[in-house]
Order: sequence, then C-alpha cells, then structure tokens
Amino acid sequence: MNTTQARVETLLIRQGHDMLNRPERWGYVALLIAALAMAATLTALLVTETSLPTRTMAAFATMLVMALCWVAHAGWVLTHRRPLYGRHKLTATRLATGFSALYTLGAGLLWSSGIGSGAAAATLLGCLMLSGATVLHIKTRRQVAILEKQRRQLESAY
Repeated sequence: MNTTQARVETLLIRQGHDMLNRPERWGYVALLIAALAMAATLTALLVTETSLPTRTMAAFATMLVMALCWVAHAGWVLTHRRPLYGRHKLTATRLATGFSALYTLGAGLLWSSGIGSGAAAATLLGCLMLSGATVLHIKTRRQVAILEKQRRQLESAY
C-alpha cells in the first residue's frame, strides 16, 4: 500500500468516526427516549380521554405521528454502523422543517379564523421555528454536498 492510499484510508476512518461521535450518539439516545415518552403520553391521552374535542384529538394524533417519526429517525441513526456522511442531519432538518411548517400552518389557520386567542403569537413562533429550521437545512445540505464530493474524490483516487 502506498502512502497516498494510507492517507486516504486514515482520512476516511477519521471522517467516519467523527460523523457520529459519542456526544452526538448520546444526543440521539436522548432524542429516542424523549420521542418515545412523548409517543407513549400521547397514545395514553388518545386512548383514555375520548371526550376531548375533535380538534384536540386531531392535534394529539398529529403530534403522535411526529413523535413516531422522531423515534424512527433516532432508531435509524443509532442502528447504522457505517458512516452516514451527514445524511442523518439532513433527514433531521427535513423533519424539523416539515413539522415547523405544519405547526405554522395550523397556527396561522387558527389565527385567520379567529378561534385561538394566542394564535397570533403561536404563528409568530412558528415562523421563527420554520426560519431556523430552513436555515439549518440549507447549511446541512451544503455540508453534505461537500462531504459527498470529498467521498467521490477519494473513491476515484483508487
């Protein structure tokens, strides 16, 4: 093995290790636990509180789907044994952007219909969350593109 191949392999190993280091892995464990707790709580509410208004039941069901999506995402990241090259972050920012958009849309509909007293503040908060999630998604997409370009260059060196 020549020195160039050894450097490439060392770089790939280091990059792969850095993709999901221990603190980040523990963060995904915390996400999994929190999302499972949220899903269990919402399921219990949906099953036991059948007299709640339809809007509330729909909101709880939507939040349950969101929690289960986060459970699936955290499980996917934690069970992968090879480098994800930022795909896990890209998926997380997509989820965050989609869920923030859904929240903002719901709050905006309540505000425009005059139903919710705090709907204006909720819509403003949703716009802030959506803006933050969108910025993170754009930054993450750029980082993933750079990583994929580096990976292609390193693979073509062989």
